[in-house]
Amino acid sequence: MTPSSTKKGTRRHRYYVSMDLLKNRETPEDGIPRRLPADIAEAAVITEIRRVLRTPETTAQVIAALDRK
Repeated sequence: MTPSSTKKGTRRHRYYVSMDLLKNRETPEDGIPRRLPADIAEAAVITEIRRVLRTPETTAQVIAALDRK
């Protein structure tokens, strides 16, 4: 997926577009979206980053990295 946007009047609409769609490649019709609104995609990424950062393993790795400096 790659970021894209369009402007309609004074509003800018941001979204992510499948590289398959941009390159005119065959895509299976199995429910995989070709375009996603940017706010939905970015919210999902931020949620996952927050989840990973809350794990004890990640906390330990960050502390260890800070101790090495």
